Amino acid sequence: MATPFWVNLVIAADGIGTDPDVKGKAELAKGTSVTKAYGSLPNAIRDLHALRFFYNPHRYGASYLVYPNGVGRSAGYFSHTVWLANPKLEQVNTGIESVCHWMDINSADPEFKSVQLNIYFSGHGSPGDAAGGSYVVIRNGRLRTETIVQTFLDVLSRYRFDGENLRISLFIDCCHAAAVAADFRTHLLNEHTARLRELPFRTIWCRSLFCSSLRDEQSFDEVGLKNSYFTAGFLKENSSKPVPKAYPDLTQVSIRSTGRQTPVLIRWKRPEDTPEVRVPAMRAVPDDKKQDLMRPEVAEPAVLQIAEATGRGDGSGGINLSDYVMCLAEYMRSVSSPYISHFVEASVPYEKRRSRWDR
Repeated sequence: MATPFWVNLVIAADGIGTDPDVKGKAELAKGTSVTKAYGSLPNAIRDLHALRFFYNPHRYGASYLVYPNGVGRSAGYFSHTVWLANPKLEQVNTGIESVCHWMDINSADPEFKSVQLNIYFSGHGSPGDAAGGSYVVIRNGRLRTETIVQTFLDVLSRYRFDGENLRISLFIDCCHAAAVAADFRTHLLNEHTARLRELPFRTIWCRSLFCSSLRDEQSFDEVGLKNSYFTAGFLKENSSKPVPKAYPDLTQVSIRSTGRQTPVLIRWKRPEDTPEVRVPAMRAVPDDKKQDLMRPEVAEPAVLQIAEATGRGDGSGGINLSDYVMCLAEYMRSVSSPYISHFVEASVPYEKRRSRWDR
């Protein structure tokens, strides 16, 4: 699945204004948590720069040599990044056009088979008023997740190159991030299946959904912290370079936010595989309790109950996979909540970090 062709769509946006509960500078003292609903554009840009450059692969190989099956050039050797800061709708559309155009240009390369598309968003998001109705906020209002997917596939369908695999990873750092990520994957799967013959890739799928918070939660920045809780935690757990001591790891995000933010990381190794669902807060649960509470006969009825209670079930016990894994993450949050406030564990020293979880 590795490919030397990487495309990055990076969108940073302001929140929806100033927090009405903040009356003065004293309430914004260092260490104060601020929901990303009222976050600022500079904070969002700082987070996305950190994530983007963390994910910028080391390049090896040579651009003037052609190798069978792409062996010899590193993943992401050829990359294109579109940066959008507080964009209007037409600028988002232009960014999507640029992403698809770059794919078309590079499709003439003899090694071109697969493309990795990384989509980053930092700002404010919402689950919307109905199932599948999530949105993010850009400069001129709400941008529905479904609209992003529809626009992307509309633009991509205008090109006629022959690609095998388009793999997408989402990095969503906003309030209600899991709702945005789940809706993106669901709409993509439904639209891609319906329009398969129009599109220049045989397979289009989401490999990773990295979400700062669950569907019913906010995400937070902290005054004086250079990055949001989620970005800081992600870098602290995964970066090969030391980060500030004040950064929480992903487990501590739940503690630092007093249980109001629970990151979830989901990965499919291949489209047909069962996904891995990681809720870092589960590290606080004793192993024996974890094994008992995560047994299928215990966890599955609880997950389906959450789905029905929140309108994500179909009334007959069915649920789509994107919503199922998010309901599973919500169940894991409930399992960890009695233990998380008492959890203390030393972080892994940088010199002992041998691999990244998401690889």
